Amino acid sequence: MGVASSRAVPILTPQLKDEEVKLIVPWSLEEIGDTSAISALIEALGNNNVEMRAAGSRGIPKRSWTQACLSLVHSVKKAKTTTTSRRRYW
Repeated sequence: MGVASSRAVPILTPQLKDEEVKLIVPWSLEEIGDTSAISALIEALGNNNVEMRAAGSRGIPKRSWTQACLSLVHSVKKAKTTTTSRRRYW
């Protein structure tokens, strides 16, 4: 897409947290194809919503999968630690 589309990235990335539109935003960012959206899409992999994680993963270009996988592993480890910590107190 063109320069005008790239200007939409800073407007769209905060919308990844908006419950009403968050599932269409990763698709939009994928279509734009601007590399500045990659970090926001990788952050979406840590979302509690499975659909959101899937949508975010589809928007990440193949050349960034290594970074995305490392981020996802970190999110999973963090979630396990949080869950384990909570169990100790119950």
